[in-house]
Amino acid sequence: MAISGIDRDLGRLNDAERGLRLLVAAEPENLALVYNLASFLVDETSQYEAARGYALRLRDGLDGKLVRASPQAIGTRKTLATVSWKEGEMDRAKAEIEEVWKCIDELKGTRFEVYEEEESVSAREWLDGLEKWEVKAPVPVVVG
Repeated sequence: MAISGIDRDLGRLNDAERGLRLLVAAEPENLALVYNLASFLVDETSQYEAARGYALRLRDGLDGKLVRASPQAIGTRKTLATVSWKEGEMDRAKAEIEEVWKCIDELKGTRFEVYEEEESVSAREWLDGLEKWEVKAPVPVVVG
């Protein structure tokens, strides 16, 4: 995973993606690898449906192993909302953003309660960045 990170930092995005995909293929149950691939796809490419697929798999795995109100599961829900936002599915994105806030609120009284403030700050920063991202309208195809 370190090599993919270096490739990403050097702008070799194809190499970074290939490395992450190889790691996930070798260890499909390793949720940390799946998270890194989903995040990479949504942040560095326009492969949003692939990112959504990995993030859904990750969300289901994390909800089963931890709980939905955990920092990892919250991060995964942010990835899902980001995909929806970038695809221009604003109603879906808004529902997923509400889910992020519900999960943060559910941290109270759990073993993850110590992360509540950090997750709230992180979510506000994430939303600020998301709102600055412009949905790209599809380029019209001229036939003729």
